[in-house]
Amino acid sequence: MTIMVFYAFGLFFGIILTSIFMRQSTLSLGYPVRIHYAYTFIQNGVHIFRYDNAPHHRNILTFPHHKHVDSDERPIPSDQPTLNQVIIEIDALLEK
Repeated sequence: MTIMVFYAFGLFFGIILTSIFMRQSTLSLGYPVRIHYAYTFIQNGVHIFRYDNAPHHRNILTFPHHKHVDSDERPIPSDQPTLNQVIIEIDALLEK
């Protein structure tokens, strides 16, 4: 499981905390495949979004992949993002 948390302190400063837990690993052509993942963005103590593939929202079209949005963490359909896609999304939100 990979967990990434980004804390923003203003427009130009933030901290990315990443924890990687490898209980299982699958290799495909030399590249690791994520088995379980969660990418969380919290700004000023407020949950902005989280991508994960925890199998608890079976009604989501992209099950098990989904994204939790807003402070109520409402789940919506989402494909599995790459870490680069998550960082680009956070960067775009910080530029607003």
